[in-house]
Amino acid sequence: MKHLFLFLVQFILSQTLLSQSIVGKWSGESDFENAKSRLKYEIVIKFDTNYFAETYTYFKTGETEYFTICAATVEYDSSKNKISITEKMIIESNYPQANLACLQKHILKLDYKSKIPRLNGHWSAARKNQNCGDGKTILWLQPKEEPFSFFKLININKAFPIPIFEHS
Repeated sequence: MKHLFLFLVQFILSQTLLSQSIVGKWSGESDFENAKSRLKYEIVIKFDTNYFAETYTYFKTGETEYFTICAATVEYDSSKNKISITEKMIIESNYPQANLACLQKHILKLDYKSKIPRLNGHWSAARKNQNCGDGKTILWLQPKEEPFSFFKLININKAFPIPIFEHS
């Protein structure tokens, strides 16, 4: 009985730790297999009572840079290390034809073999009636950013010396 209890505790803790590990900012690229082009792609996965995400796509046409931000759902199967991210709606875009933008569904495999966790897989249209191609996606988990600190930016004592007054 004691061994069963310890096994259950270990199993629950391992599942909890694994499930928390997908939360964060993932950056990399997504490519189009038919167009042979690559786009900068980022996903920020968050957890409240369920997983959810925001996706960021950056691309260039000529000299003009564009972006599209989407809200997405996240399904995570920790037993298979498989993540499905489906864009549901465009939140913001500076692309003139944003209404024609293709919402994507990414089926990704979580890989912990390298020093930095990686998501690697395939994407296709999130809606069956969209014909926007398909491609590959590869993303790496980015380190958590520390909050900005003015004091770390400069040595405050050198920039603003504090006069020392001596009493005689």
